[in-house]
Amino acid sequence: MVLAAIIVAVILLHGGGSGASANVPLVNGESYSQAAAQIKAAGLVPVANKVASPSVKAGLVISTNPDNGNSVPKNSTVTVNVSTGVANIALPNLTGSQGVPGGAAAEEPRVHQRQPGARHAVDGALWPD
Repeated sequence: MVLAAIIVAVILLHGGGSGASANVPLVNGESYSQAAAQIKAAGLVPVANKVASPSVKAGLVISTNPDNGNSVPKNSTVTVNVSTGVANIALPNLTGSQGVPGGAAAEEPRVHQRQPGARHAVDGALWPD
């Protein structure tokens, strides 16, 4: 009786032997269309998620969720993180602004006047006045 219960439990845990689970294929570095085709062929449902990446070329897969190799029930959704390339950084519009951001006063440029009889450096050489 105990042996029969163990056998039934093992069969249920492994999808009843009907192939009710699938492994997420390894698709990192592939185009989304290639990745989606492989994921569909495994009996899973791909969903694209666009993510900025400085290291992965735009249009290529960064990763999946669940991760590659994980066993999941068939027809599960697999999020495919696809690179959009390097992220754009929004800069503030400073058109028409005055002064230095943060309220700090801008430092006045320094003007060096030649002193009579002093030696002045020009390109590393000292020259008399």
